[in-house]
Amino acid sequence: AKTTIGVNWIGKAIHYDPGRTLVIYPTEDKATEFSTEKLEPMISACPVLSAKAAIGTARTHRKSVLSKTFPSMLLLIRGGNSENPFSSGSFRYVWLDELDRIPPNKEGRPLDLARQRVTTYWNHVLLISSTCTDEGSSEIASEYEKSDQRKPYVPCLACGHFHILEWEHIRYAGQTPEEAEATARYVCPACGHEHVETDKPAMLTRVEWRKGNPTSRVAGFWWSALYSPWVSWGQLASEWVAAQEDDDALKVFITCRLARLWKPRRLLRSVPRKITTSTPASWQILHSQFSQGRASSVA
Repeated sequence: AKTTIGVNWIGKAIHYDPGRTLVIYPTEDKATEFSTEKLEPMISACPVLSAKAAIGTARTHRKSVLSKTFPSMLLLIRGGNSENPFSSGSFRYVWLDELDRIPPNKEGRPLDLARQRVTTYWNHVLLISSTCTDEGSSEIASEYEKSDQRKPYVPCLACGHFHILEWEHIRYAGQTPEEAEATARYVCPACGHEHVETDKPAMLTRVEWRKGNPTSRVAGFWWSALYSPWVSWGQLASEWVAAQEDDDALKVFITCRLARLWKPRRLLRSVPRKITTSTPASWQILHSQFSQGRASSVA
């Protein structure tokens, strides 16, 4: 979801408000993958964008993959492991995707360098997004704490109570992944009503993004796979059961599926169906500065 948001943000800039843009991925391979599998298909599928694209010839294909030009706009896509990925001047738009996985280089921390690259523009936008990593070392976690900490609240379809979807409220029967997938339900924390997967769309259509830190001028967003229209609660329950004897799989589930920071497995052994990890930590954070010195709001 976070990559889709970033791709659409770039598309909006190309069409409505062009400016020099820099996108940074952890590696050059990931940067190339993003360009060819996400960005280029979006541009090709959107007539107003494809008409503005300078795709290039086969001989210059590699350059066109990582360097794209549009009217009044240069778009550079770089890997954090390449030499001096931030050394191409100033940018109005900068997006760091998978911040926690972008390696530091000899010039400094990627986020610090990104902030330096946007200072020339009074109307710059700095977008950072990432799945979380380990507790105590996750940079996206630190940045989210500084933001207005928006989270998606959805209503119970029985009592109307608005709440954040949390893994602790998933219930299932049985001991195998198959049994968990077949019986998974989401229980309202207020009234105990059991929601099935087909209830999810109705809950999501009434989502409210509420701020946990309204005094911040930075917009920050958190969500987990519990909200995903493509991943069912049953699938998540199945993955959770299957991961119980595999530390690596459990870490992936907690950080990527539940958007929470990873703690040592020993802290989880006593609660086989509930998770006691720390603060949620997969976020999309949008920094935007204007002449009035206030951050923009994002619906």
